[in-house]
Amino acid sequence: MPTQSQQVAKATHYIQRVNPDLDQNDARKIVSVTMKWASEFKLDPALLLSIQTVESRFRQHAISSSGAMGLMQFIPYWHLDKMKTVVQSKQIANPDVFDMDSNIYIGSWVMRDCMNVQKDVNKALLCYNGSLKNPNGYDDKVLRVYENLKQQIRI
Repeated sequence: MPTQSQQVAKATHYIQRVNPDLDQNDARKIVSVTMKWASEFKLDPALLLSIQTVESRFRQHAISSSGAMGLMQFIPYWHLDKMKTVVQSKQIANPDVFDMDSNIYIGSWVMRDCMNVQKDVNKALLCYNGSLKNPNGYDDKVLRVYENLKQQIRI
């Protein structure tokens, strides 16, 4: 089993392959922040990195046509309660939708909520994507990335 520093290095390398525009420091920060919030929300960091791969390809300032924003591509309008909590708690130094820490925190929180309600990772991913009532293959796409990523970095 690789050490944590080896896992971080492998995950950093993976992120830079997906998004070659990211420098090593930003890629490493994405891994570090993802691991921190994965631990907090009891989620697999490789799953969160897989969501980020599919959602934004690790583009911090990504905005979708539906208004989803940042690395985790959540829609701020639907998660105002979580955003207010982030601002009020002062747990995050720079609460902003495009701030890595804030975005991964809120995205992780949304995924945890979906997991708590759905109890199944496929359905939770569809919940996260807003496609639970009209499945669109999002869950399969993320899970394919997830399985591949787990083999590569073994987080």
